[in-house]
Amino acid sequence: MILSVDLNPILRRRFYVKDLNIDQSNIKSSRKLVFPDGLGIELALLAQLLGIESKISGFVGGLNGENIKTLLDESDFNHEFVRIREDSTEIIDIVSNKRTISIGEIAPKVSKDDVNEFYRVYKENLNIYPNIALIGQVPSNLEDDVIYQLALMGKKWGRRVYLGYNSSFNQNTLEASPFMCILSIKDLEDITKLKLDYESEIIKATQYLLDKDIIFVVVDMGTRGVLVINKDRGYSLSIPPLENKDKKLNYGQMIAGFVLGFEKGYEIEIIVKLALASGLIHCYDFGDDIEMSDIKSLMNRIEVRGFNNI
Repeated sequence: MILSVDLNPILRRRFYVKDLNIDQSNIKSSRKLVFPDGLGIELALLAQLLGIESKISGFVGGLNGENIKTLLDESDFNHEFVRIREDSTEIIDIVSNKRTISIGEIAPKVSKDDVNEFYRVYKENLNIYPNIALIGQVPSNLEDDVIYQLALMGKKWGRRVYLGYNSSFNQNTLEASPFMCILSIKDLEDITKLKLDYESEIIKATQYLLDKDIIFVVVDMGTRGVLVINKDRGYSLSIPPLENKDKKLNYGQMIAGFVLGFEKGYEIEIIVKLALASGLIHCYDFGDDIEMSDIKSLMNRIEVRGFNNI
């Protein structure tokens, strides 16, 4: 069971255009999709495939917010949002010849009353969900300590807090000692103020986070693979060449894989392969309808090297 907290869910409108010519003044779409999006929602989508009970929570507002809720209801997703005055974020994609052009907008603002109401909802859900994911982008005016407070509450309630770190989070969030922090090399460099070129340097830099009582640090190294490190052991995972090079590791989907592995009590090397395959499955040509067999197939192509973290 997992509560997926995405404070700024998105309504995405995707138009498919054959042989797009930007000089045209009248462009016709051959296909159109409208769907809710964001890392928290993508986490819930994969959790559903993996058979994990999940709930999505965050802020929504306006017509876009109503559409997000309606579309989630139609797909039987459990959700609980706090309604805000401003319209939820909308992104328009134009897809042509395997290239995607995205047009976004500034995230909505939230009031102090909105945040306090979310704290109330969040505390109620802490009574139910043993795993908490804090992930995705945040409202444009969110105070720096909100993600920290959410992580700290989860920690105090004995919940496993998974942090999908990004640049919109304040670094003080790490002081709440989440169970796991997933982040890019760039974010790790910004946090440690170090230039990290080699795997040995990255491993050493993760000690800064482990010293904050974070149990697992996961470093996204892009096409070089992923590092999963705790205070005693580390695992270096290498991946096959990406087939969809415009895609990248999805931290939300990766968290779903970790939760399933820990809940099932799998060996740690199986857990890390399951998590990485879950986070990368959309980077390979498995088709639109991903199945568990596809994730298992990708797991078999991932290589793991274990090492002592000393």
